[in-house]
Amino acid sequence: FIPLTFFSYDIASKLWVAFSIIAVIWVIYLCAKVYKMSFFSSINLFLASLVFLSFPLKFTLGMGQINLLILLLVTFSFYFLNVNKNQKAGLFLAFPVLLKFFPLLLIPYFIFIKKLRFLASFFLTVAALSLFTVLAMSFPVVYNYFHYSLPDLLSSWKGDYYNQALTGLLMRSVADVEARHFLRIIIPCVLLIINFIVIFMHRKKSI
Repeated sequence: FIPLTFFSYDIASKLWVAFSIIAVIWVIYLCAKVYKMSFFSSINLFLASLVFLSFPLKFTLGMGQINLLILLLVTFSFYFLNVNKNQKAGLFLAFPVLLKFFPLLLIPYFIFIKKLRFLASFFLTVAALSLFTVLAMSFPVVYNYFHYSLPDLLSSWKGDYYNQALTGLLMRSVADVEARHFLRIIIPCVLLIINFIVIFMHRKKSI
C-alpha cells in the first residue's frame, strides 16, 4: 500500500477501488481459462453479472477491503497449478497467506496430494518474505505484532453487521453470548472436516 501514500486520501481510495474492480475482472478471466470457456461466452457473462450484483462484492468495494487482492492472488495460484507451474503457484499463494491467514487452510490439501514442488516454493517464499519483514521492520515490531496484535485479531471475531462471513450470519442469529463464542469455534471446524472428507473421497481427481 506504500505507493498509495503518495496520493491524497480521496485519490488513493478511488485508485484502490479501481484496482479492486480490475482484480474481480481478472479473477473471472482466469477462472474462464481454467474451465476452458470463452470470457465472452453467455454463461460466463451471466455469472460475472451475478458477481457484480452480489452484496459481498459491493460491501468489499465500499469498505475498501483487501479481500479482492487476496482472491486474485489465490486464483493466480490455482491457475498456475492448472497449467502445471507448481513453483509459480506456490509463490503466488505465499503472498495472500502473509496478508491474511485463511489461505493457509489450503496447505493441508496440498500436503495431502503431495505437491512437493508447490510446497517447497510456498515455504521458501514465506520464509524469505518473513525474513525481509523482520529486517525491514525490526524484530521488536514483529515481536509486538505476534505477541499482542495477532492474539487480539484471532479472538476478535464478531457477530455484528460488518462480519459478512457465514460465522457472522449464524452468530447474529443467536442471542446467547456463550453460544455465539461456541459457534465461532465449531463452525470453522465443521467446515474443515467436511472439506477434508470431500478431498479424501475425490483424491484421485486432484489437480
